[in-house]
Amino acid sequence: MLAPMDVSPDGQWLLLVNVPDRHQDVFLMRSNGRDLSRLTDDDARDWDARFIGRGDSVSFRSTASGQYDAWSIRRDGSNRTRLTNIPGGALSSAFPPDGNRLATSVLLPAPQQHDVVIGGPPWPLTRATSKSAAGIRVGTSVFSSYDWSGDGRWLSGYLTDPSGQGIGRALYDVGAGTAQQLDSDVGSVSA
Repeated sequence: MLAPMDVSPDGQWLLLVNVPDRHQDVFLMRSNGRDLSRLTDDDARDWDARFIGRGDSVSFRSTASGQYDAWSIRRDGSNRTRLTNIPGGALSSAFPPDGNRLATSVLLPAPQQHDVVIGGPPWPLTRATSKSAAGIRVGTSVFSSYDWSGDGRWLSGYLTDPSGQGIGRALYDVGAGTAQQLDSDVGSVSA
């Protein structure tokens, strides 16, 4: 069973993953249902796929390194590249529309729980080569990023309370360094 993850900027391609399977891979298919191909085919768990920039490349999470890290691959299956190498692994990673930076959330020990790091090439992104937005908070809740806005100004994500429970979605203004809670829709939040 394939689950859709993203649509290319030109609307011509879909990224899919076989999420419920033990052997998870990333698939590419035309939006008309034709030309289904497997982009990854290994023992790692590959999922959370998204197009980068104009859609010539794809980012995804993979356990190929022994922990969840962000990786990229060209649409033709070439040039698989490890994008992150941060202790704790990547929870979710995303590029803004220009494809020049990567934001990733990493797992930390309590009480902070999550950290968001932002950086660019050379890959892989490490603690030393990235800027940490450590412990982005709204009150006592910690922000974890998921995606960028179309103009690259905002990161969207979710908030978790000190116990680690999701409490709603939020936006983080990258330039200003401030976060704001959008809702308290716990059903849409997954950590």
